[in-house]
Amino acid sequence: SNKFRSIGEKIRKAVDLAVLQSKNNNIKFVYFNTGKDFNFNDLELAIEKLNPRLLVGPLLRENLIKIKPVINKFKIPVFSFTNDSSLSEKGVWVLGFSPFDQINKIIDYAIKCKKEKIGFISIDNDYGRKIYNKVENSEIKNLIKNKIFISTQIFKNKENLRKKISIFLNYNESNNKDLLSNEEYDFIILIGDRNFILGLAPILTYYDVDLLKTELFTTSVLNDKTLLKEHSLINAKFPFISETNINEFNKLWELVWSKSETDHLMRLGYYISKISIWVASQSTKFENQLENGRNKFSILGNKFIFRANGNVLRPVNIYKINKSGKIKKINSCL
Repeated sequence: SNKFRSIGEKIRKAVDLAVLQSKNNNIKFVYFNTGKDFNFNDLELAIEKLNPRLLVGPLLRENLIKIKPVINKFKIPVFSFTNDSSLSEKGVWVLGFSPFDQINKIIDYAIKCKKEKIGFISIDNDYGRKIYNKVENSEIKNLIKNKIFISTQIFKNKENLRKKISIFLNYNESNNKDLLSNEEYDFIILIGDRNFILGLAPILTYYDVDLLKTELFTTSVLNDKTLLKEHSLINAKFPFISETNINEFNKLWELVWSKSETDHLMRLGYYISKISIWVASQSTKFENQLENGRNKFSILGNKFIFRANGNVLRPVNIYKINKSGKIKKINSCL
């Protein structure tokens, strides 16, 4: 409910689609609203009354943290939509694509492609600092040439923002009169939300950063309609979970929900629901199923491997934005 109502409706439609396809009439999903400041005791009473086989959700990390005492009390397995992998543990599986997992993929790419001059640009907040700490404590720590954290105040002042980026890029207008590209870095990691990326990318281009020579990486936030159409982000790259048979899913969706547009969250909701239905229909507990090696699932060809420690493995690839604003999987270095 509240500001997350539209997201909740997407997930519910995905669950309903999975249930309609199921031939098991004994499986039932009961909804509990965590989109507002829900009462902890109400959730506990609902679980005592219903005795569910597992919990699907919640979406937000703060709500997962809030319900953990209940989870631990009743020993109920949880399949959560959140992308904070630090909350994964025995009995709690986090299925969203964690920013920290994405950074690991970016680091692996930088190592594989032998990058030597790495720059780091981030919004100045706790999220950006944590991401940088992960980079700084990785194998590429000695390859980081420079870093900057941009405060909200500086970001809103375009003149100061341009000046800060100019210094970071060691830009000298007199040296760039012959239209040479700026090659201060061969690899730049850009961390922030959609508005931050949208504000920074054109400035990098203005100061002659050529994304055919300097690889620009950010997280899956880049897979956004507005950012995909931004000219200065052509050839920018990001890690993303590979999905198969999206068109087949769309056809299934249209059979029930007409021609409404689908997105990654709807598909994830469907995949988790299908897995949940199978898990709940088994006579043994999920932890016992994992011990017996029944931890691999494929929904429309999309693979999931559940580990006993709460980790969920899915295939991840690197994508780039092409000139038509579409994303394309890449298999080689620049």
